[in-house]
Amino acid sequence: MSSSSPLPSSQEQFFNTPELVYITAGYLEIDNISQLVQTNRQLNQWCEPLLFTHLKSEYYAPYPLQLIRVFELPSAVDQLSKHTSSVRTLDICRLDRAYLYNWFLTHQKATPSATLPTWLPPPNKLSLPDIPLAPMTNLTELKMDFEAIYHQESFACFFPSANTTLAIFSQVCWMLQLNPNLVKLSMNRLRIGGMREAWFLADVIAGLSRLREMECGLTFWSHVDIFPVWSDLLLSAPLSLKKFHVSIDSSISGRNLEGENVFGGKALVVKRPRQRELLPALVDLALPYLDTVYSEFTASDIGNVLDRYCPNIESVSVKHGDDDQIYHPTLIPMLVSSCPKLRRLKFDAEEEWANLFDSLPSLMMALPAGQLEEVDCLRYKGTRDFNQWRLAFRRHSISLRRITFDDCDECMSPVIGLVLTECSGLEELSLHGLSFIQLSDAATGQPWTCTNIRRLDLAIVDVPNHPYNAGDMQDAQKTKIMSTNTTLERLYRQIGTLTQLRYLRLRALQADKDGRACRQQFYDQDIFPKLMTLGDKETGKQGFLSLLGGLTKLQEIRGSVYILEEEEEVTDRWPEARWIHDHWPDLRVAEFYLEDEKPAECFQWLRDQRQRWKLALSVPYEEGPEPGTIAL
Repeated sequence: MSSSSPLPSSQEQFFNTPELVYITAGYLEIDNISQLVQTNRQLNQWCEPLLFTHLKSEYYAPYPLQLIRVFELPSAVDQLSKHTSSVRTLDICRLDRAYLYNWFLTHQKATPSATLPTWLPPPNKLSLPDIPLAPMTNLTELKMDFEAIYHQESFACFFPSANTTLAIFSQVCWMLQLNPNLVKLSMNRLRIGGMREAWFLADVIAGLSRLREMECGLTFWSHVDIFPVWSDLLLSAPLSLKKFHVSIDSSISGRNLEGENVFGGKALVVKRPRQRELLPALVDLALPYLDTVYSEFTASDIGNVLDRYCPNIESVSVKHGDDDQIYHPTLIPMLVSSCPKLRRLKFDAEEEWANLFDSLPSLMMALPAGQLEEVDCLRYKGTRDFNQWRLAFRRHSISLRRITFDDCDECMSPVIGLVLTECSGLEELSLHGLSFIQLSDAATGQPWTCTNIRRLDLAIVDVPNHPYNAGDMQDAQKTKIMSTNTTLERLYRQIGTLTQLRYLRLRALQADKDGRACRQQFYDQDIFPKLMTLGDKETGKQGFLSLLGGLTKLQEIRGSVYILEEEEEVTDRWPEARWIHDHWPDLRVAEFYLEDEKPAECFQWLRDQRQRWKLALSVPYEEGPEPGTIAL
């Protein structure tokens, strides 16, 4: 009698069911999908399209660190041509738009039923062959960046004819028409000639019937009145639109304008787009920039548009302004009257525009108590009345769920301290650009009442005169937050009281010679002293990791939290690994090592203990524009 064969393991059963593997593959990272593609012929056929679901024209490969331009790889483009219908999100960087335009044009010319607009410019002169590429008809998210870059001449697609203002504009409009199912559109620094082109763009966007989010930065090379452009784009948008963030700048000089009469010629008649009667789905709106020198409109003009067409605004973003007569008092009553459902505010100012932020607490005081849920305060450099801020945050202390202070100076320390001790309903808090001394003044005083915080993100500036050039990893020395043990202990102890915390990111930033945070740097060059070390009374070793024992629901810890053996000559990390295993059972991501570093044996053991999920002890570079950096 023959013995029965052993039952296959659950892992074997999983991979023996290709349908189940395919369903799961849709939730995997691209590296894991690539491994599945190489498993067998059937999975190759099923999973290869998933490699192009989220497509970015360039990315950084970590081993070795290098910039990969996808559209300059013939094999990648060949595979893309077979799976254009699989692309759902597309991020076009730099001049890669020129490649796509040529390839789409080649395909459409070869399609008998296709008709080409008469206003299209000629193909770009490329050094790479033209490959027929079918339109990405299932594309739902499109992001294009037209920001000028250095050394763009090195691109194979760089030719002056491909970089003129109206050539770029024409190509972009046509590519939008080829993708009518877009749900999210983002364009940065798209250059426009004048109102004629603005009306044409508004008409093109009106045809995107499923569009929900629109974020665009438009730059005119000739002077235009901002408000008509803004209102025409808004009021011709599809009824499905929920988010409208469009910034308009007409202050640049005319450069790269060769062929400015190419777009359609004089025979192309462009009429002002028909306005919608109502935009019922619109809830998130960025106001146009009000300028006393060039603008010929007021906050009341904006209010008239909101009253008539936008009854459901819940979120408003306001850019800097330079005149109290514009932003205060007219801005506040307009928003209170025209946006009765307002719950989210974002105020962004440059250093010299402090008047804008005096309107923020006034607006908070004018809104009904307990109505605001989110506040973003960016680049604020001065306050005239702290008592007004105190009353404003107390008015909404129970309802506020998310607050961000980004690149604000020391005058905001008392306000931050007030938030920590008053806003008991807070769930997300981000503090970026404060010095450690300023933060410690705000954070180490009275006990925090915001113990329901689930996400905490601190970016602290404290290391002046860094000993290396930003971006140069060679001979870089690790540095530490400069502070006393007492102050550090108070900060860590306060963080340890946040028992609902799921996400913790602590970044130590270096300062320039003026004490301001460097705009771009590797945050992995600094550490928070003794944060990831357990203290030992017998040996006298100092450490504060045990103060975070209350974070039993922590899932991610990121930032300048690296495990450094050279710190105080700590070589045995087994106690820390066991402590983390016992106190942070839900931990899934821990940025303890750089991506190319091998974890110590004790942390490999910690990773092996997690059976329900794989614990990541390093994370891929996620900050831009350079890998491993942050840009405030």
